[in-house]
Amino acid sequence: MMAIDKATAAENAQKPGEQRASVLEWSPAPSAKATFAGVDYSVNAAADGLDPYLVWADLSGFAHLRKPGQRLEEYRPTSIPLLIELQNKVSAQDLLAFINPVDLKQDNAYAAKTPQLTISGAYLQEGAAVPGGVVPANANSAFFQQISRQSLAKYVRRIEIDLPQDATLKLPKLEKSPQPAQNRPLLKGKVMALIDDGCAFAHPHFLRNAAAPFETRIARLWDMNVRGAASPVGPPSLFAVETYPGEHGCDYADTDLNALMAQHTHAGRLDEDGVYAALAAHTWGNVNRLQLRAAHGTHVMDLACGPYFVQDTMCTRHAAEPANPTWEQGQDAASDVQIIFVQLPMRTVQDTSGRNTMTRDVTNALTYIMAQCAVDAQIVVNLSWGALAGPHDGSHVLERYIDTLIRFENTYHRLPAPGKRLQVVVPAGNGYQSRTHANFSLTGFASQTLYWRTEPDDATESYVEIWLRKGDEVAVDIVDPNGNSLPTVRKGDVRHLLGYNTPLAPGSVLGVCYNDAALSGQNGHCVLLALAPTASLDRTRATAPHGLWRITVTNVKAKTTVVDAYIERDDVALGTRRGARQSYFEDVHYDRMATNDNEQADINCPTPQAAYVRREGVFNNISTGKRTHKAGGVRETDMEIAEYSPRHNYTSRPKRPGTKTPVPYYATTEESRSLRGVRAAGTRAASTARLSGTSMAAPQIARDLLNALLP
Repeated sequence: MMAIDKATAAENAQKPGEQRASVLEWSPAPSAKATFAGVDYSVNAAADGLDPYLVWADLSGFAHLRKPGQRLEEYRPTSIPLLIELQNKVSAQDLLAFINPVDLKQDNAYAAKTPQLTISGAYLQEGAAVPGGVVPANANSAFFQQISRQSLAKYVRRIEIDLPQDATLKLPKLEKSPQPAQNRPLLKGKVMALIDDGCAFAHPHFLRNAAAPFETRIARLWDMNVRGAASPVGPPSLFAVETYPGEHGCDYADTDLNALMAQHTHAGRLDEDGVYAALAAHTWGNVNRLQLRAAHGTHVMDLACGPYFVQDTMCTRHAAEPANPTWEQGQDAASDVQIIFVQLPMRTVQDTSGRNTMTRDVTNALTYIMAQCAVDAQIVVNLSWGALAGPHDGSHVLERYIDTLIRFENTYHRLPAPGKRLQVVVPAGNGYQSRTHANFSLTGFASQTLYWRTEPDDATESYVEIWLRKGDEVAVDIVDPNGNSLPTVRKGDVRHLLGYNTPLAPGSVLGVCYNDAALSGQNGHCVLLALAPTASLDRTRATAPHGLWRITVTNVKAKTTVVDAYIERDDVALGTRRGARQSYFEDVHYDRMATNDNEQADINCPTPQAAYVRREGVFNNISTGKRTHKAGGVRETDMEIAEYSPRHNYTSRPKRPGTKTPVPYYATTEESRSLRGVRAAGTRAASTARLSGTSMAAPQIARDLLNALLP
């Protein structure tokens, strides 16, 4: 196995005197008039303060949103969703007063030329948003072009892009305007909240009544998918103001869900297929995440608050009882608790890279959850979601927002000890063996070359983030799989490469943005490398060559620097088809037979310390916060940590500040070496499914936390 790696390295290492292919030139940056943000990226440091993913979308003309055959000039978003991090003591009302947005009912042509910022009412009410927190918003092009970043800095710390909706989406005219749900009683006592995908609310494990009339334990269900024209249910009351119809989906109370089940009950039997099909009919495109036999959110919900513990279903359980346990509700508080479920939209489910869609949607979900509960409610939130890239030092914008929210809620709504108003559980991540993390130190003016393997037939974009400490600086050189080299990228540069076959495939193939402290994180800065798909059925879509890309990072200062490089998650979520294929780093010193990073030399890897590809530090990008509970996975039979689960950091390696992150909790995610995953509810009554991953550990920890709360 190591011989294969060495052969690969030898194939790609430049020999003395060898002539490489020609040097490619970076493409000219588009003029300010040709970009959504109105920025001339050829000017050094022009992108400072802008989200690098916004810069890449701007350079590529939002190519990932264009329909097949749609030319670049035919697609122009009228507005884009943002995530705005406010300065301390600044409110959303203060920001709006500064921007002075136009009335959305005015002429569209006028509105497009006037700085426009739209913020949901959820963040404009007194006490609704965390002070100095994060605010989702929508902005038009004039907002970027006419508001100077210097003046905006008084109110805004950072602006990040969300994944824009398709600007050409034609929603049918609503037959009637659904009224947002109002005047609902606030939930009291213990509440289990889940932010996930696929809520089988009619499954017997989540019903209070085992016989008709059926009543669900799902007290609130917010389906974030775009609302259809015939939906009788409107958006949450705090999110009633929408940029376009249906943006904030449908908000159901338990009474709505019970009524829907009653409509599909025949002779005392519940037609689950009919219930979920009717629910899907309320969305644009009939999004039905429950038509398959397993759903991620249902499986997680069963582990968190189903009628039995996961160990009760195991064939290999230690000290198993001679007879099957009784699986009746009431054996613990979680098995009968009221539930809030926020169904993430398909755009977020499909885009496993996160790309900040998760950040915006989760922020809205948490705001919604807190608004549904009384001030003395005790809430445990399970968020079995995440990506791979990011600062990994607790400073990701969503990590800091969740930390701030937990501190605010547990201080402002203080409950008698040991009661807690809010607790949030997240998975540690599944990337331990994925080879998506590189870590190394560079002495003064030294270099390190990373080998980035991109796959053929990858229909999605790929990303690498190179993270540095504050005050450090590097130069980046790139060689493509064909041996073509590109001019050096330095701090302040924004560069992009147009299609290799420009007449057929206009648009950017590769983009590099090296700006100062604009991406999520506050302890350093980042270099973003964004790569177009390596395959596309649309011949107008620019594609990149697959193979081994060489990224050489050079320290341009005399002092030693520490570098972390992360490849973003790019796989396929359960029940989706995107054509994603995960890229990874290659390293001749990486021992693929090992299960963890250590100093012990072995036959396969005589110099493990020389490896720059590391297992340690490969955490979920939102699992390094200071106040969240993190959960890793173990095998039930031998209590060994699952091969994909992160574990404690290896302390002798160089670290950036804040990146030493322990995993305080572990739960069973595998039964044995031969019996993978854990069993929990499928989407239909009496059906079960086996799923693996630390996403299955988090809800078990959430269950323990809820059971430990005061009555």
